[in-house]
Formats: sequence, C-alpha cells, structure tokens
Amino acid sequence: MTREIHDIPPSPRRVRHASVMWHWWPVALGALMFGVYGGLLTLMLFLARGGKQADDLKIDADSRVVTGKVTRVEGGAHSGSGLEPIRISYDYVTHRGNTRMGRSFLHRPDLEVGAPIEIEYARNEPHISRARGGRIALVPPLHWIFMWGLLAPGAALALTWVFAVLRLRRLLSRGDVSVAEIRTVEGLRYVLPTMYRVSYVFRDHRAQQRTASHWVRARSPLGERVARAPRQMAVVHNRRGEGSSRLVMAEDFVAEHEDHPDRRHTPKP
Repeated sequence: MTREIHDIPPSPRRVRHASVMWHWWPVALGALMFGVYGGLLTLMLFLARGGKQADDLKIDADSRVVTGKVTRVEGGAHSGSGLEPIRISYDYVTHRGNTRMGRSFLHRPDLEVGAPIEIEYARNEPHISRARGGRIALVPPLHWIFMWGLLAPGAALALTWVFAVLRLRRLLSRGDVSVAEIRTVEGLRYVLPTMYRVSYVFRDHRAQQRTASHWVRARSPLGERVARAPRQMAVVHNRRGEGSSRLVMAEDFVAEHEDHPDRRHTPKP
C-alpha cells in the first residue's frame, strides 16, 4: 500500500480524462436525452414556421387593409371550451386593382356569405392575406414549449455535469492523499452500466476519521481493483470540504515521465 501511495504524483497532478468523465453520469445522460430530443423537436417545429405561420408573420410585419366580401363560411360549432373559430373564404381587390381570393380563421360566428369584411394582406406579397383580427394558421408556436421544456433543462443539466466534472478534477489534482479502509462494496441493482457503491473510512490531514462512499463503474480499472476486495486503497480528499473524497489509483493520473517525454528518453549514465 505504501508503494501505491508513492506512485501517485505530487500535487498538482495531471488527471486523466477517463478518470472523471463518468462522474455524475446520470446527469450527463439526462442532459443528452433532453438536449438531443429537445433540440430536434425545437428545430423541427421552428422550421415548420416556414409554412402558414410564416405568412401570418409577414402580414404582422407590414400589411395593407382593404374591404373584401365573404364567399363561404365553415365551422363555428360549439366545443367544450366555447365556440370554435370559423373558417371563411373571401374575395378582395388589392390597391393595384387585382382581384384575389383567400381563406383564414376568425372568431366571428355572426358572419354570413356576402357580408363585407376587412382584409389585410402582405404589402410585398398581396396573395398572402387574412381577415383582419384572424389568423391564417391556428397552430401555436410549439417550438417555444419544447425549447423551454426540454432543451433548456438539458442545457442546465449539461452545465451541472461539466461543473461536477471540473470540481472532481480539481479535487484529484490538488487534494491530499491518504489511505482508506474499505468497509463495504455493494452492487447497485437496476443500474446500467454495472456500478459498485464503495464505502470506506480514512483519516484526514488532522488525523480525524472520516466516512465516505461513492459509485464506481464496474468495468473501469478502479472498479476491477475494487472487485478484487482490497482491504485498503488510496483516497484523495479535500481539506476544505467535508465528505469530499475519491478512491484513486496511480493509473488515474499522468505519470511524471509522461509529463516530460524528454526525461523518458534520456540515456542513463
């Protein structure tokens, strides 16, 4: 055990990426699921605004108003939430004297065929029109729902995971090394990949006994070492944070000769 402790480089140590990337992996998995599905749904629904919803936006941006005539009325049935909007067809004449027709939705159940109605159309695209106060498309901007309901939480989880990984890297890089007595090693049920929950005790820099535990991935080098049921292992702990510790091996760090490749090839006298 003494040799294993001495094999761990002195602080500050260079930590291998594989030693910290699985830290808080359920949070990373949640970030991936929310981010991928939320991003795809948000993008898909955002691009869908290139259809009829985009026509409403064009009229909102710049339009002209004329008087048209209703040629057809559809809908207007009662639903559980009240009277549904009607869909009307109409004819109108643009400011340039061109006769056009259009259709849109409107909450005006009193409208009848032949009734005059105000029509607004896009100034630069007069074929895009709607009844004033109505909409061409009734589809709500659903991409905002998925953006704030899935994509934003996914981004928050990703930032949380990155913060946790950086905090663990700092602990392994600058923490104190001690000897931990392994108390229990329990396999976690219903968790994939296979994980162990390892409980241990150690003495900190003040010789005070501290108890801690953390999950270890079974197929990692540290997990394989734990599976051999060692009595003692090296642990890195933080002087400032109670309960902040981690079982480690020398393989979790970049060795000194790897830090300085020239030393590795320097011929011995």
